[in-house]
Amino acid sequence: MRRLDDLSEALAEAGSDAARTQIAADALAASGVAPLADARVPGKSGRFVVGVDGRTLAGWIPGRGPLHKDSLIVVAASRDGVSDLALIEASRMLVASGAYTQIPARSVLVVLGDDVRAPLRLWNREAVLSVLRVGTAGPDSLAGRPVQALAPEANAATLAARLYEVLSLAATPSPSVYTR
Repeated sequence: MRRLDDLSEALAEAGSDAARTQIAADALAASGVAPLADARVPGKSGRFVVGVDGRTLAGWIPGRGPLHKDSLIVVAASRDGVSDLALIEASRMLVASGAYTQIPARSVLVVLGDDVRAPLRLWNREAVLSVLRVGTAGPDSLAGRPVQALAPEANAATLAARLYEVLSLAATPSPSVYTR
């Protein structure tokens, strides 16, 4: 996948952590993930940087199913150059699939970095139905839900395809009227 190779190269060539953070934020925006609202700037569009570390990025994909869009699937990845790239690509595929279906029926919170709790504060804990983590580092439970971990792989494209499948299933109620 040329897109992942280009993004990986841009991140590797970035001269600072702030530049890498901006490149990842731009990639999230290009994938169709919406930034979270920034309460400090009312009326303006949101931003992706959240948490106290300044390295965690978060955005969301609004649910498209009228009965399920208020429920939330949380998916997080560490910024390790494979897991984060896979999550960005899986998010792009999920957003793109919404052009032809009602997927995702449930809203999806996308988190790149270690501070998963910071963006989760915007949602009611009862709205969280499932938590997915790409990689090995992270909590075993979040918002009262067990965390389903996907083992990292050396190839971001393969991991992205696997993550897209798992994420699609989690974001689609069963049985589903949202797919064709």
